[in-house]
Amino acid sequence: MKNEEELTEVLLTEMHARVLRCTACESSHRTGVLRDTSENIPQPGYVGKNYIRSRVVFVGQNPGICPDRLRNEVAPYMAALHTLRDNPSPQALAEFRRAMEEFSPSWALFQRYLPLSDCGLQFDQIAYFNVVRCRTFMNASPRIGPTRMCTENHFRDWLRLLRPKCVIFLGKWGYDEAGHVPQRLGICTDFLDRSRSLSREVRARNRQRIIELVKRIAAQPGAYSGQPASPPAR
Repeated sequence: MKNEEELTEVLLTEMHARVLRCTACESSHRTGVLRDTSENIPQPGYVGKNYIRSRVVFVGQNPGICPDRLRNEVAPYMAALHTLRDNPSPQALAEFRRAMEEFSPSWALFQRYLPLSDCGLQFDQIAYFNVVRCRTFMNASPRIGPTRMCTENHFRDWLRLLRPKCVIFLGKWGYDEAGHVPQRLGICTDFLDRSRSLSREVRARNRQRIIELVKRIAAQPGAYSGQPASPPAR
């Protein structure tokens, strides 16, 4: 990507469609991947229309199974997801964005762990996607094979195209499994530590440090430097 203008809706549409049509991993109890052609399809993530203003990416583990209580709320999102898969276009991407923006506030992850307002950011100013784009049986942590496959086929390419200034993993699992990817691309990388073994005070200090980091990085002009990044200080 030579300049910001190349980050067009067409490229973003292609990125999303490629994830939605991915069949690299077999859906089975052996792989742990839960996938079909209706509800459990790969989920690409979200790139806000004003992402370039911040160039901040938040990264989760993998999509969770939709609880029954949210099935009515998730219906427009799933419909937009299928349209984007079957008939990808900038218009379909725009509709998917709207559905994502309407539905995402009901997600527990966004309610508890995504400190957007504290960082001075709006949802449409960030990108959010998972290390692994498929659900897993019983919401188990993704296994090594699918994690490596998704990292190589999608995660690395998304970072190269989006050129973030900062990547924040929403949990230690994602950082441990894929933190090396943005670091090797020279991108500032850290994680929000949600470990239950930590005290409330330690988690609060970690959260505040992440907020201060994101605010500082988002305010800086330009994209990543392209120099190797060091692991974050603890």
